[in-house]
Amino acid sequence: MATKDLHNLIKISVALPLEEIVSNNFFNGILFDTSFFESIEFVVIGGTLTDGQYKLVIEDANQSNFSDGAPVASEFLIGDPNALITTSQGILGLGYVGHKRFVVGSILSTGVTLGIASIGIRLIADRVRHFPLVPTP
Repeated sequence: MATKDLHNLIKISVALPLEEIVSNNFFNGILFDTSFFESIEFVVIGGTLTDGQYKLVIEDANQSNFSDGAPVASEFLIGDPNALITTSQGILGLGYVGHKRFVVGSILSTGVTLGIASIGIRLIADRVRHFPLVPTP
């Protein structure tokens, strides 16, 4: 029975808008400031996939211009950092517990030959440091 308020304790953001993927490429996500949160989960959502493999790549940095950005070490990820989405309607989650202020989730596509795929990433931030989370207008 769901009796606890989750809605006001989390923030859901678009980390990568739905992308039509037509080639092997790296699709950069949107920078997220983790300074108000203690837990981050990236959720990759696959739509229709005709072929190819799609990997979530998480990078972090302390500088907002990402000049010090680098891939996150596996010790700061919860879940399988090598997991791939390979089927339509696939979903993949990967948690981040690093210590950098900024984080970004991106998609690396490989093996795309037919060139029809739609993939997006959502970010769920939890454990708000300044409770409660007040939506901005």
